[in-house]
Amino acid sequence: MKIKVSEATNLQLDWMVAKCEGWVDKLGSVEVQVMMACDDFNYSTNWSQGGPILEENKISVTYMRAGGYMDSFRGDFKHGGPKWWDDTTTQYGATYLLAGMRCYVASIFGEEVEIPEELK
Repeated sequence: MKIKVSEATNLQLDWMVAKCEGWVDKLGSVEVQVMMACDDFNYSTNWSQGGPILEENKISVTYMRAGGYMDSFRGDFKHGGPKWWDDTTTQYGATYLLAGMRCYVASIFGEEVEIPEELK
């Protein structure tokens, strides 16, 4: 089943981040789901897990006053010039980590990700 990253629940998003980090391939989808149930993969709610990913990947998150949402941004600034935004990914969320993790996943897999049926 394919879902939009922008609509992923915390559990679905945490699974997607685990996939980005290579855990799904190393452990297998079912093992990762069991570990997520034990709070081992809480990237979208635990700063000690999600924070380092934001920092390592240079993802910035900004509060959007009008809607009360967070806007996350990952871009490639090394190219410079007037079209630097062509290489960026932007996502939104109700919290900094939610927006940031959505941005991280979308920058790697795109706007939609295939997830196991068990996570729907």
